[in-house]
Amino acid sequence: MAAALILAALVTCLFMAFRWNRRYRGPTGGASAAEAPTREERGRVAPYLRSGETAPGPELSQLTVASARELLRVWENPWAAYGFLLYLAWMALSLGRTVWSGAASPGVLAAFLPVLALLALVFVLRRRRVLCRSRQAIEANADLAAWAPTPEPATGWDQLRRPY
Repeated sequence: MAAALILAALVTCLFMAFRWNRRYRGPTGGASAAEAPTREERGRVAPYLRSGETAPGPELSQLTVASARELLRVWENPWAAYGFLLYLAWMALSLGRTVWSGAASPGVLAAFLPVLALLALVFVLRRRRVLCRSRQAIEANADLAAWAPTPEPATGWDQLRRPY
């Protein structure tokens, strides 16, 4: 019975996550992958994302805002977070059922249950921290980023050549 409820909640979360993406990001999913900053660019602005300080120049400030918006795009959907936590609950329930049926020893449950609980805790704390710091970085750098020249959008095959 509990497994059916968790499965129904998980399917509901998946559907709602899809619906949330369509509603808040548009039909294409928001910014395309070609517009997202590369790993090297995100590495350059990582200190400003972590601290929430204003970047020294307009270009770096614009890159900081773009990186923070990409982080928000990835982490902001609440239904995806609920779905991940329900998936961890499903795994814990499956472990419990395996031990209850006698197919595994109780030591398996004692070893893996704390790992699942730690994964859930780290995920919740990481999500909270990333969302808070991304919003602070956007707020601190939005004014200076407006002074930066806007890059021309990628057209044709250029957007496929950009590394992800």
